[in-house]
Order: sequence, then structure tokens, then C-alpha cells
Amino acid sequence: MKNYLLQSGYFFKIVAYSTIILGIICNLSCNSQNDLEKKERIRLESVFPQRIISTAPSITEILFELNLGNQVVGVSRFCHYPPEVNSIPKVGGLYDPNIEAIVQLKPDLVIILEENVDLEQQLKSFNIKTLAVNHQTIDNILDSFEKIGKTCGPKYENNGIALKKRMQNRFNEIQAKTRNLGQPNVLIAIDRSKGIGTISDLFVAGNNPFYNDIIKWAGGQNVAQNLVMPAPILSLEGIYELNPDVIIDLSTDGNVLNENKDQILCEYQKDWLSLGTSIPAIRNKQIYPIPYDYATIPGPRIIILIETLAKILHPDQDFVF
Repeated sequence: MKNYLLQSGYFFKIVAYSTIILGIICNLSCNSQNDLEKKERIRLESVFPQRIISTAPSITEILFELNLGNQVVGVSRFCHYPPEVNSIPKVGGLYDPNIEAIVQLKPDLVIILEENVDLEQQLKSFNIKTLAVNHQTIDNILDSFEKIGKTCGPKYENNGIALKKRMQNRFNEIQAKTRNLGQPNVLIAIDRSKGIGTISDLFVAGNNPFYNDIIKWAGGQNVAQNLVMPAPILSLEGIYELNPDVIIDLSTDGNVLNENKDQILCEYQKDWLSLGTSIPAIRNKQIYPIPYDYATIPGPRIIILIETLAKILHPDQDFVF
């Protein structure tokens, strides 16, 4: 019987038909799986936002860090990092948003800062969903990684949790190295008139939770933290009274061109040198302009600012980042 089946070709017909049937079953199974995946993708797209608008640079940087860049359809005119945001449509500023531009982009989520309640109310009238985040302190910023991720889906929530953990670990490493060291008194200049040979119209980080945290994590203390305003104007007399050990000048706004950086930074320092040597920061040449935009954006790159300050405040420590 065995030989007959082989010789008659019957056996091979059985094998061929079986192969065809198995192929059909496999194809049906694959199609079924593809249909399930498609339905799941459609379901997720109906639940989680696919067209996101960011109204602040810090929010934009978080979205890209969480791998949500492809879903960002609009950003504020102050958003320039990462470089690809320069090709994304602009929707005005934080406090002067272009409502018409926002509506035309048909977003299913607009992410705002908590203090921007007016924009939230305006967008409600167009049935546009908003998410408000707090970027006042480092803890608030870290929490917003997870909050934004959770709103955009499980994958991005996991990204937010992982990013928060990485940042916390780096903060802890810095604090472990600076905890038992002296804490220099730091004055942060947020803005001022520049290149005029003196210090004028000086705005400093006063009772400012964000910069208080930054300086603390870097191993210093904000010499102006007892001033009432977050960014008060400080007179020349006020500078002498605060008597800082270190001056961090952020008034460059990150606009220093690489080819002219040394010359321009020298000009920034000359303004401070006009105050004389009675101030320790000037006497000891502890004046540090930071010509990069990350220094004023409370987003994922704050770790770079903290690491930079830690090296400035404690140059004898072996920081490896």
C-alpha cells in the first residue's frame, strides 16, 4: 500500500493540498491579526491625541524627548529646540497666542502652562482639549514628563517615567558630590542692559523656585532668594548689599555666535568689572556668562545647567557627566 501511494502520486497530492490548506489558514490568521492591530491602532488614536500643539519651549522639548515629535503640529514662536521645530507652524507666544492659527491646525490637544488660564478658557469655547503643566520647580518639571506621557498613551507614559528616573539619578549624583561642601552665594542675572560699560536695568532671580532649586542642586545658595519678587530689578546698591561669591549672567539669551563668543563674553564681563573689587565675585573673577538657551528653559535640558553650575561652584571636584 505504501509503495502504491508513492507511485500513484496520491501521496504528493495529499501533501500539496495540505500545504495549500495550511497556507490559506495561515493567511486568514495573519489577516485576522492585521485587522486586530488596525482596530487597536484606530481605537488608540480615538483615545489618545495625535495632533498636539505646544505653547512653550519647555513643553516642546519634553514632547520631543518623549518621542512625540511626529505628533506636534504647532509650537510657540519661541520654540527653537530641537532644530526640527523650526519647520513646524507657529501659533504665537505664551501670552499672545494666535487662536485662529491654533483652531486651523485642528489639534486634539493643546499643552499649556498652568498660569496661562486665559488661553485655556479661550480654547474651551472651541471644544479644544487642553493639558496644563507646572514648570515652577524641578519636581514639577519632572512630574510633567510623566503627566504629558500618560495623556498621550502607555508607551509615552513609560518614556516619561524613564526620563524622570534618569534625571533624578543625575541630580542625586551631583548632590552626593556637593552635599558636604561649602555653598557659595550665587547671584543669577536674568536680564540687563548689555555692553554699556556698567550694570543697569538688572533683573535677577529673586524668590524664584526654579532658580532656587537649580542653585541648590548644584551645591550653592541663591543670594537673592529672600527678595519678594521672582525676578526683581536690582540696583547697584542692592548688588553691593547682597555681596555674591559667584555671578551667573544669563542675559545673553543664548544668542552669542560661536565665532564671536569669547569677544562677546569678555564684553559682558567688562560691565561687571566696572563695579570694582569690593564684591567677592568680581574680586575673584567669578563671573560666568552662560550663552546658551537651555539656561532659561525649564525643560529636560535643565540637567545641563545644573551640571555646568556644579562645575563652576566646585571646580576642585571631579565631576564626570
